[in-house]
Amino acid sequence: MWIGKTNPASTSYCFDAEPHFQYFREYKSRPEAKGDLTETMSLQGSFFMCTREKWFDLNICDEAFGSWGSQGIETAVKTWLSGGRVIVNHKTWYAHMFRTKGGDFGFPYPISGKQIQGAKRHARDLFFKNQWPMQKYPLSWLVEKFWPIPGWTDEDLAKLKSGTTYSYPKPTSSPEPIREERQEAPVPPVAVKAGHARKGIVYYTDNRIEPELAKKVQARLLETGLPIVSVSLKLLDFGNNIVFPGERSYLTMFRQILTGIEAMETDIIFLCEHDVLYTPEHFAFTPEKDDLFYYNTHNWQVRQADGFALYWDCRKVSQVCAFRTLMLKHYRERVRRVEAEGFSRRMGFEPGTHGRPERVDDYKCADFRTEIPNLDIRHKFNLTASRWRQDQFRNKPKNWKESHVNKLTGWEDLKL
Repeated sequence: MWIGKTNPASTSYCFDAEPHFQYFREYKSRPEAKGDLTETMSLQGSFFMCTREKWFDLNICDEAFGSWGSQGIETAVKTWLSGGRVIVNHKTWYAHMFRTKGGDFGFPYPISGKQIQGAKRHARDLFFKNQWPMQKYPLSWLVEKFWPIPGWTDEDLAKLKSGTTYSYPKPTSSPEPIREERQEAPVPPVAVKAGHARKGIVYYTDNRIEPELAKKVQARLLETGLPIVSVSLKLLDFGNNIVFPGERSYLTMFRQILTGIEAMETDIIFLCEHDVLYTPEHFAFTPEKDDLFYYNTHNWQVRQADGFALYWDCRKVSQVCAFRTLMLKHYRERVRRVEAEGFSRRMGFEPGTHGRPERVDDYKCADFRTEIPNLDIRHKFNLTASRWRQDQFRNKPKNWKESHVNKLTGWEDLKL
């Protein structure tokens, strides 16, 4: 007997200003989202239906979008802008298993980030510029109908109404063109309006992680409500995904981080790894200065196999945040140096944390500390080796503490 899983269950969808598909969780609490049949701004491309006549009338699944990407956006926007409605039936149930959760379960046919970016670009050209010949309403009408919408700011809506075009990173199929673009791209000034800096998350992964752990990490990041750029070695259905071509290595990781920073448009960036569980308090912190890297020093290393937890005073890349302008300067120089000279541990991983001659630059850092710690989960696929005894360290760690993950504040009910 098959019993439909009721959680999570989705009944509302939207797309952000990129455009990129989003689950519209906030809409569920609105009065207009109650009932058996409710409107939705966008839809999930894996399951929808319309009449045969409407399919051909609106040219649904236009081949101009390519073979993969933006199907739900195309179908919904064409329906809405032509005078129709997009409805979710709450009395139905279906399941969709994504092919983007990592491991051995992937696409049985070739797929690249370039195809997906091409579909997004076509959607922007067609709908954001109001170039679709069958539309009765501008796209701004649809955005205002469902306002407020995650991933849309007042500035985004103003641009849409004024016809201002958006500028997004050009997709690449190899690391070489990325280096050429980096050399030419200037570092923009910090854009902080009325003292409120915009925050965003750059999430990077080598896709070598158990799906259940990856889902736990991603779910917590989605709860922040911050814009997310994910950079992966395989296609990933998380945030604004960029597939980076390359084999797992330290250089590849630095290139992934830089690619994400270049794609993110917020003032402040938090670097997040695929195997770290973050507390919401971590993202509440706001850097005071635009020339310092800030590290959350309250993070425990947790062994996934048995929950053994270890703490010592340290700074990690997975715990850093800073203004985007600073991150751009550092990681552009870091990638250039590693490409030219190779990586040395004397160079270090953490920006601004040491004064050795091999350092990347002369930037400095500062610390902050959350009440609830972040958890660095150590598993069988970690890129860096795990150390569990003090004698495994060259320099004796300070404030060494041992515990179990379920004894740590805020993580009493965590199951790994």
